[in-house]
Amino acid sequence: MRPKRAVTFEYSKFGYEIVEDAEEGLEDGKLLLTEKSVEELEKLNESLNFLEIGRKRIRVLNYAGVVSVGNIRLEILPKFLKKTYEPLQSPENVKERQVILSNLIEMLKHTGLLKVKDVNLAYLSENDDFFEVFVYVFAKNLLSLLRSKVDICYVRRKDELNFVRGKIDVRRYVSSANLHRIPCDFYERVADTPINRTLKYICYLLSRITCSRENYRLLRQILAVLDPVTLTPVGVDYIKRITFNRLNSEFRPFVRFCESFLSSSSLSLRGGKVEFFSVIFPMEKLFEEFMAAVISRLLKGMELHIQRSIGYLVTKPRAFRLVPDIVVGGEEICVIDTKYKLLKPEDRRYGISQQDLYQIYAYCRELKARKALLLYPEELNGGKVEKDLMLRDEISLFVRTIPLGVDLKNEWDAFLSEVENKLSCLFNSSLKSS
Repeated sequence: MRPKRAVTFEYSKFGYEIVEDAEEGLEDGKLLLTEKSVEELEKLNESLNFLEIGRKRIRVLNYAGVVSVGNIRLEILPKFLKKTYEPLQSPENVKERQVILSNLIEMLKHTGLLKVKDVNLAYLSENDDFFEVFVYVFAKNLLSLLRSKVDICYVRRKDELNFVRGKIDVRRYVSSANLHRIPCDFYERVADTPINRTLKYICYLLSRITCSRENYRLLRQILAVLDPVTLTPVGVDYIKRITFNRLNSEFRPFVRFCESFLSSSSLSLRGGKVEFFSVIFPMEKLFEEFMAAVISRLLKGMELHIQRSIGYLVTKPRAFRLVPDIVVGGEEICVIDTKYKLLKPEDRRYGISQQDLYQIYAYCRELKARKALLLYPEELNGGKVEKDLMLRDEISLFVRTIPLGVDLKNEWDAFLSEVENKLSCLFNSSLKSS
């Protein structure tokens, strides 16, 4: 049975009510859940911490993705557009949903969490939630790659053969009764690699979850290609141990998706059926990685250090690592930090949290930088924000917002120009985008 769907947005708050199984769904802006579904939601939230669940209301934090409990799929969208959002509604009532999902896909693409190539994103429709769209893009691109290339490795084997393969193991070739059998020491190409095991297991799980016939068809085709590979459960630790080289680097985005899926999901398999799961992305992390990828492109040729530790705030014992998002090196060092959070314009500190100011000041003091830039999402904060502040030790701090409501797929060059303009405050001359 296809689940009932509801759409909400990050930082939204909506009511819920406990009902019987048959009544589960969406009614008058309220989510109707069974007691079992509420328990499953609480269990998911224990590890992921993406909600605040009260007695009658649920508040969504800064996450995006899909949560499936009972017969409900709750789609959580980011606030990418400048408008007032209804806290809970049916998918067909969210008219801008396709643009939001498309932008989310583009952000995941540029961070390497999703491999997108030659896929018609017109597949995004009112009938497919973000999870189905995400699975479609993943499966479509993975199947395209597997049709031309499958990861293989060489395994050393020792066996008695009717022909010579590799080297003859002379020490074992002593029995006159078995002269027709030649002991050989050789290497064999096999497809049963950690990469293929990971891909097969995740595709198997997705095939049990998807409600889309097209997605199921694509996933079954992938499983057919990987038929020689062992189907075995894998975990995040197993995936983290996978190494890549120039021969298998094309599989890196797909393996990274598998890792992200497992780490952000809680799966309950009972009786061969997946009962509840979630695919959740922390928007703070996604915004940070996306802006790092965009700025790396704009500042190509300059000395950049992304997420590199510059020391510890507490030296004895060492604690509180200092890790700025981006450091621009060269003659004049600049620090860039991204913050996916709400500014408070009415606050006497210009809406910037005290923690953010102390953090950026510590980065600049450690690096002896004289300029710093804090970047926030524009739509989340109700519009454009531009503040120029002077910190202690003559450190210039620029506060800017980045627009995420433009169509990133069709207006990419315009978006790059906008980000370039935001970065220009750090440099004497304008940048040249590549």
